[in-house]
Amino acid sequence: MGVRREKRTQEAAPVVDDLLDDILAGLDGEDPGQSLKPANIPSFKPKAATQPISRPSGVDQQMEDPPFTKQVDADALLMENEPVKIESLSPPPRAAEVKAKAEVDGEEPKENFASAKVQQQVSQEPPAKKVRFDEPEPKDEPQKSGWQAAIASQDTGLGGVEEKQELETAAEVPTSKTLPFDEDGTLPFYYMDAYEEPSIRGVSDKVFLFGKVPLGKAFVSCCVQVRNIPHVLYVVPAAGVFNDGDGKLEQLEAAAENGNKDSKAELLQYLHRLGSALKEELKGMLDTLGIKDASMKPVKRSYAFESDSIPKCSQYVVKVSYSSQQPLIPSDTEGKLFTSILGTQTSSLEALLLKRKIMGPSWLSVHKATQIPSSYGMSWCHLEVAVENFKDVTQGSSNRSPPPIVVASLNLKTIVDSRNSTMEIAAASVVSVHGVRVDGPTTREEWNSAARQRHFAVVRRLDGVPYPSGFEDMARQQNESEIGRRNGGIILSTQPSERALLGFMMAKLHQIDPDVIVGHNISASDLDVLLHRMNKLKVPHWSRIGRLKRTKFPNLNGGGTQYGGGASSGTLSTIAGRLLCDTYLSSRELLRQVTYTLTALASSQLGERRKELSYADILSAYCSPEKLLQVVECANYDAWLSLALMFHMSVLPLSKQLTNLSGSQWNKTLQGQRAQRIEMLLLHEFHQRKFMLPDKLSFKERQRVARAKSVAEGREEDEGEDPTHPQEGRKKGPAYSGGLVLEPKKGLYDKFVLLLDFNSLYPSIIREYNICFTTVDRPKDGSVPSLPGETSSAAPLPSVIKKLVQRRRQVKELMKGEKDPLKKQQLDIRQQALKLTANSMYGCLGFTNSRFYAKPLAQLVTSQGREILQNTVNIVQEKLGLDVIYGDTDSIMVNTGSNDLAQVRQIGLAIKKEVNQHYKLLEIEMDGIYKSMLLLKKKKYAALLVEPTGDGSFTTRMEQKGIDIVRRDWCPLSKDCGNFALANILSGRPCEEVVDIIHEELRKVRERLDAGEVPLNKFVITKQLTKSPEDYPDGKQQPHVQVALRRKAASKRDGVAAGETVPYIICVHVGTEEQSTSLAERAMHPEEVAASSGQLAPDIGYYLSQQIHPVVSRLCASIEGTDPAHLADCLGLDSSRYHKANSGGGAAREDALLTAALTLDDDQRYKDCYPFTVQMASGEQFRFPGVSKAVESNTLDGVLCTPGSASNEAVSGSTLANQVLLQARRRISEFYDGDMKCDDDIYPFQTRDVSLRRSPEAPLGSLPADPKVSGHMQKVLSESDLYTQLCYFHRLVDCEGLLKRLPESERSLGASRVAALRTTFDPAKHYAARLRDRSAYRWVQLSGLCVVAQ
Repeated sequence: MGVRREKRTQEAAPVVDDLLDDILAGLDGEDPGQSLKPANIPSFKPKAATQPISRPSGVDQQMEDPPFTKQVDADALLMENEPVKIESLSPPPRAAEVKAKAEVDGEEPKENFASAKVQQQVSQEPPAKKVRFDEPEPKDEPQKSGWQAAIASQDTGLGGVEEKQELETAAEVPTSKTLPFDEDGTLPFYYMDAYEEPSIRGVSDKVFLFGKVPLGKAFVSCCVQVRNIPHVLYVVPAAGVFNDGDGKLEQLEAAAENGNKDSKAELLQYLHRLGSALKEELKGMLDTLGIKDASMKPVKRSYAFESDSIPKCSQYVVKVSYSSQQPLIPSDTEGKLFTSILGTQTSSLEALLLKRKIMGPSWLSVHKATQIPSSYGMSWCHLEVAVENFKDVTQGSSNRSPPPIVVASLNLKTIVDSRNSTMEIAAASVVSVHGVRVDGPTTREEWNSAARQRHFAVVRRLDGVPYPSGFEDMARQQNESEIGRRNGGIILSTQPSERALLGFMMAKLHQIDPDVIVGHNISASDLDVLLHRMNKLKVPHWSRIGRLKRTKFPNLNGGGTQYGGGASSGTLSTIAGRLLCDTYLSSRELLRQVTYTLTALASSQLGERRKELSYADILSAYCSPEKLLQVVECANYDAWLSLALMFHMSVLPLSKQLTNLSGSQWNKTLQGQRAQRIEMLLLHEFHQRKFMLPDKLSFKERQRVARAKSVAEGREEDEGEDPTHPQEGRKKGPAYSGGLVLEPKKGLYDKFVLLLDFNSLYPSIIREYNICFTTVDRPKDGSVPSLPGETSSAAPLPSVIKKLVQRRRQVKELMKGEKDPLKKQQLDIRQQALKLTANSMYGCLGFTNSRFYAKPLAQLVTSQGREILQNTVNIVQEKLGLDVIYGDTDSIMVNTGSNDLAQVRQIGLAIKKEVNQHYKLLEIEMDGIYKSMLLLKKKKYAALLVEPTGDGSFTTRMEQKGIDIVRRDWCPLSKDCGNFALANILSGRPCEEVVDIIHEELRKVRERLDAGEVPLNKFVITKQLTKSPEDYPDGKQQPHVQVALRRKAASKRDGVAAGETVPYIICVHVGTEEQSTSLAERAMHPEEVAASSGQLAPDIGYYLSQQIHPVVSRLCASIEGTDPAHLADCLGLDSSRYHKANSGGGAAREDALLTAALTLDDDQRYKDCYPFTVQMASGEQFRFPGVSKAVESNTLDGVLCTPGSASNEAVSGSTLANQVLLQARRRISEFYDGDMKCDDDIYPFQTRDVSLRRSPEAPLGSLPADPKVSGHMQKVLSESDLYTQLCYFHRLVDCEGLLKRLPESERSLGASRVAALRTTFDPAKHYAARLRDRSAYRWVQLSGLCVVAQ
């Protein structure tokens, strides 16, 4: 008979959390044949980290683990089905399953004596002081972090009697052999997640629904197996199949529409007769594929999507239903009497959600539910039921509140096996919160309380190395403390191996039974590592990470390759039944940050300070019990931080609202699959309207269809576009034109600037013009389609958007009158979800991987958007006489020229009234008023936004967009300088005063840098790895790549993978004269600089010239009284470099060309030409002044011979001609070298490399490769420059040209002097003229400028 546990009072020793018997049996009695080799990890003595313990002989043999001495009462959980009080708010253990298994085997459940019980006495000593892991504690009482406050409240028993009673009441989770039916005989089931097990032959006929059911006063997990979901196809007949030609079909349809049942039956029989031949063909095809017992029925359905083989209208098709256990039909199947088959790839899960109208997490009513015994169940849920017909699942009561759920945050601390570079788990922590609401925000006081929060950690010893002396005693003291009591007796478990650690954690997770698993970057990191290690170590019952029982691991490849990249489909399938909340993915969608690491978000969002631990830090911690305990505390703290971020961002209620709006799966919403949400929303809408839906083909099916199409067309398989990569071929540019961006009127505006924008422009355009799949005719040539005609009713797509907009308005109206802060926050979450969904509707039209991809519709929407914005600009400028200084897609900026805020608002109202009267639904609104604005270029500006106060006055807030100081690749020091300059530029002070203040501040910055008064963190530059560091072809020139490679070689865990950001500082070696010229070699991680003992220091010259000066110079470009050279001088830089840059800009070049055009033969035209140098036979050189000097001085001294030369030997005419020819050819050669220079005043560099960086604002090759450089690349020697140079050479030796330039009074004298020089200069003139005349720049092709009338 089974072992029973006596009920215990509160005064008795606490009930400890235990491993289940099968876990212990699996861990203690391993098969010797499956023993694992120990990881090759450095071993440490307890007191000496530098002296490894020598292994015994036979290193390859696994050292025997000591007895399993974990404080575990294994049999305590293996009880009969009776009410059990669980201290940690977890559902009861599955005792019935163990007992049933024992009865089947003919045995009684036995105690597991492999583990010893924990001491029952509670230590009266105060608990060990927590080790701080951020900063040393100040002497005066420090403010505790959120995690430490929660621990302290548990330690002191805070929370009050009410919270304790709440804990005890919620922990009473009774078990029952009868289901908790409602009065109507249905099982109330709160649906949260769904899963369909893939089938080898096709789709599965069974879907698992996971959620909660009420049981007593609590809610327990439940799995509903929905069986026998049929597979439904729609066969589109060929033209004429259902065309009778005598009008009888129309008569029967008219009679059936009047509600006559006999007429409906007669219509159906008539349709069967018309489609008899088609049905025979289909029956033969189904028999060939091995599909039996299929039913066929003619039905009327509509189609309006992108397949050209299906008519876009309402038509009769044949609906085919058969068991989903039978094979799938290929998606490209055609026949003699049918053109297409839709629904071939529809999954059973999708069919269930659409047919039963399940719109996300909600209460369902399960009819005719049959309970499945736990021993035969397929899930780890507390209850499991089955229904034999999918129609037995219906929508439940909407008045029921969602049940409270359990959330568990997971954090792993890993080390690296040096033998194969694989990660192993050294410690893990789980922090759980019970009673979490999903319909609204949960306050910090609620979730971070002793009544709701529980935690445990588990650490394992390294292979062959004992724990540090005293560590196990420290763990025992923690477990016996008050905190340990409140957490069920175990808050720190010490395990002998990694396999035992994982087994213990799976047993604990099964006991907690969380509905949501939380972690930061858990999708691509911790979960991936956890699953791979459990697979490698053959951990029993590994599937308890989810709620579906499994024995075989799915394919875990495809995810976890990039930081924040999300999990693969195989990884997600392992946690089926539980939700996965990745706070990294959520923060990327909901927050605007420079970096989204846990450390950065903890600081910026929670005000918490976190310490990073490297792999080496974790390894070295095994030499000291205090350090190892610190690793455990870090794991606890990181798990708590992930929880805090989730609650801070209200991820669960917001994602639930989004899921309810779209009818998608909650887990996919949490994974950030926005396109899938909109896809499901449209599927629900069009399914209800009786439309046939487009199929979504799997990767393998797309490959098969592509191969079949290639064979049919006689092409090679690798020809054409790969359908599995639909965006290939579009990488060279956008598939269609986007929004209109006006050319900005750059400069500083010190009067009020008005910002107006259209509310949800693209969704509003869809509603305004009734744009939908059903209304727009798509041209065959790919051109932009025309707007649909006027209709009385809204099409499906505009109708969906209308519902969302109207519901959002209703919610916002409720928010205005709501006084309760909590309810107001709930309403705000709902309106945010409605806004996000409505604004995402357009995206599905232009997303190539969407099932509803329709490029013509997306083109039409953006085309109308461009036209609307341009019309708005015309109205404002022409009708209202105002100055529009900038516009972008859906907004315009108007320079009001006024300092009167009331007048500015009146101007805004006038614009709003004038523009809105042209549209029915489109609305332009005042989005903001700027007190002053600095407009630099497209999508780059800074302004002071006006924020009214309650007393009629206003305050201002800085708003920046696109400028350097909002980018992560500029250090904080440069951002500080930029913000200082920007604040003064926009302050409204006189220009001279602003310039003086900025100059003085730059001088002070230089002084502080020279004095070493700037903190190290101000020099940190951050850049993201877009790929693995090893995959960069130019990695040796990339500073962040070199830093990442060094960190990877040092086994660091952060800043080494694709998607992560890498911080670095450009340094110099102190005391070393020779410094590396490579920027990448001088880039160091802040940890390297801090650990260098003063040997590394920030490169002051680099930060002044490449970080501070560029930022400030660009901001001051529109300010009179300063320039880059003056700013460089204030920073102590060489100002001459920037003087040269100023003269070489694009504006200077335009001025030079304009001057040349106005003064065709003036000396000013040739001032920038290379001089012509004459070389004598002796080697002496001098600058040739030209024939004008010889005529003017009537001597050849300094013209054809060296000035003041004693020999007075002049060069001959042939020598002069040769030297003119050689120097002209040298300039031509330089032209064909193709050197490019940047016209940016800050970066006047020169290169022959052609940049392939693209931008819609500039042609290919005209942008610098470095995105920090905002200028354009110009030819060092352009066609114009070369032609001017050749003209200059010709001018120097042109005697006739000189005479024409002389005044009339001097020409006779000049002619007499020139006559003697012609024989010397004419040969040179001949060659110079011949080269000049060969230049194509000399000629103008009139055919390219003029249009000849026909």
